[in-house]
Amino acid sequence: MQIEKEDLDWAVDQDLIDANVADSLWQALLVRKQHVPKFDFANVSYYFGALIVIFGMFFFLTLAWESLGGKGIFAISCIYILIFAMAGRHLWFERGLKVPAGLLTTIAVCRAC
Repeated sequence: MQIEKEDLDWAVDQDLIDANVADSLWQALLVRKQHVPKFDFANVSYYFGALIVIFGMFFFLTLAWESLGGKGIFAISCIYILIFAMAGRHLWFERGLKVPAGLLTTIAVCRAC
């Protein structure tokens, strides 16, 4: 069920809730809905970009296997994991960008596998 401002106005008109309570509730709902991921162009772009990065890493490491060997691949993988995990942590905790942060963390986990 979706609640709109008109629903709260109706409840105030019917004397079910006070106008101040309705305004406070509406502001709280707006703040809460602000952080809900949406299916829009930006989020689709985030997911598509993460997919390209994952495929690019696997493609690079497949081609570089012969020249770098096991130890070189391990070192590059550790660097990838560290960079993506730190970037994901920064975006999650300091910027509040949960979708890109989650995708960067997913990339780090994919690289660890």
